[in-house]
Amino acid sequence: MKLRFGGAAGPIAFERMRRMHNGSWDTITVPMGLALRTSALLEPLATPGCVLVDERFHQFADGSAFQDAGELSARMMAPLSQSDVPDIDYDHDDQKFVLRKNLEDAPYYTKLWKIELG
Repeated sequence: MKLRFGGAAGPIAFERMRRMHNGSWDTITVPMGLALRTSALLEPLATPGCVLVDERFHQFADGSAFQDAGELSARMMAPLSQSDVPDIDYDHDDQKFVLRKNLEDAPYYTKLWKIELG
């Protein structure tokens, strides 16, 4: 079996909401945030055995957050170009991908990297 993932870094807030379940209202906690949304948008675009990650994830992994991160990211993360992922809109001026659920959604501009899972 080969899995695929979408990865993003950033704050995730947890909000309390109510939903109808078996005829009564239950209170549930729901994760919210751009990182969660971005991960969900990237996951279906990743090929099996790979992870697509956004610019913030790459910056986090390339910084001091992980021991020997520079070596880790240099070996594992490959930057992607428009030709690598032609199904995602691309802004040639900023040289970034444009992520959004649909055309009415606010666009999120980011560079993308690919991580091979092995």
